Amino acid sequence: MNQQLLKEQIAFIPIVIGMFFLSVTDAQIIYHQDGFSISCSGYCNQHVNIDVNKDGVSDLTIDISTIPGHVIAHYEIPPFAYVTASGKHGSFFSFDTLSTPDSIINGDLPWQKELTDLRRCNGSDCIGWVNEVEHYLPLKIVLANQSYYGWIQLYVSAATIPLSASCSSTGFAYNTIPNQSILAGDTISLATGIQYVERFASVVVPPNVIQNLATVSFSLSQTEKTSIIIYNVSETTIKILANEIMTAGTHQLQWNATDESGHQVPSGFIF
Repeated sequence: MNQQLLKEQIAFIPIVIGMFFLSVTDAQIIYHQDGFSISCSGYCNQHVNIDVNKDGVSDLTIDISTIPGHVIAHYEIPPFAYVTASGKHGSFFSFDTLSTPDSIINGDLPWQKELTDLRRCNGSDCIGWVNEVEHYLPLKIVLANQSYYGWIQLYVSAATIPLSASCSSTGFAYNTIPNQSILAGDTISLATGIQYVERFASVVVPPNVIQNLATVSFSLSQTEKTSIIIYNVSETTIKILANEIMTAGTHQLQWNATDESGHQVPSGFIF
């Protein structure tokens, strides 16, 4: 890559910053305030993929759909609406146990990953979760033969009069210690009593035209564990600039437009 192309590539790059508030002790529970809301009416299908542990791999897919009533070969097909969940890769969820706040999520639950209706309406018949009531869907992520337990808070709705479907969430959490339980809705580490919250912020990073480097500047009000991560448009991690405890004050990091393997990223690859 020539120097001019690299200069253009790193000019004013928004870097996604995740700051993990912590003093100097590792936390047990990570709580992500990543909300979403999807809705459907008429002929419609939407879905959202959720990466619970932020490793670039989707752990859960929520899918919603609505289809109006219609006639096929003189047979009347009633309208239907549904909200479904399915586990991805090494991830599972427990649908049979509708967890209420503080209920225990561990290996004793009936885990599955197959596509499952959270709520479905076929004509006037509806089954599954109650509309617009807070639920906690238990989650299990399996990595290197270790199980990590978590939850996602969900509100679902499906109806045929009027025809509609929706799903929303304000966040999710998981226990970073393998094979240990978590309480539904819990965002406070049982081990440290510290809430470990991930926040994301976008900052504009001006380039260093002479050295072909982009400089990330930020300030911390207290000693915190801080991660500075660059993602691509698929939310896959490209470069981890920092993942460590940093002291209060102003910090600067530099990025030379390379990925974790040291390869230069294509122009326009980062947003």
